[in-house]
Amino acid sequence: FLVKKFYHNWKPSYLTIPILATVARPLLLSPSLAGYVDAGGIIFTGAAIFLYFKHGLDGRVSIYIRMGLLLGLAGIFRRWYYFWIVTFIVMLCIFEVLPVLYTYIKKKLKNHHTKIPPELILRVKNYVIMGISLAILIGSFSHTVLKRVLLTNYRDIYTAYRPPLNIIFSNS
Repeated sequence: FLVKKFYHNWKPSYLTIPILATVARPLLLSPSLAGYVDAGGIIFTGAAIFLYFKHGLDGRVSIYIRMGLLLGLAGIFRRWYYFWIVTFIVMLCIFEVLPVLYTYIKKKLKNHHTKIPPELILRVKNYVIMGISLAILIGSFSHTVLKRVLLTNYRDIYTAYRPPLNIIFSNS
């Protein structure tokens, strides 16, 4: 009902149930229902999802800039939203870029003189623009977190998870 109310020309697709199931997961909703401050980032991520569903593939650069800024605001709000942001961008690329790339590769194998479709160039360009706007926002306002993430020696942090050398060599 709500989807039809907001999107007048909406038609169900095979992606609707997995996307709604992901968004309505208890892990995403439980912090907001419990009253944690961390749930405030859901406003930004929800707005980015709303923009994507509302404008989807129309190719306007301003939509992707806004999505990048909203995702950046979620990351600035709480650092652990960066995992969600990366997953969201990867999933968008999988759903939008890979099908066009697959079709192009199939045509390229049959006909060696196939040009790169403008649709593929547009989609890749939009995601690059979204990534640049996200990086500019994070680099501008959250540069200390970015610096710490990039310069942390994760090998030293995870030494507790590595087995001692005598266990490794005793199994051989």
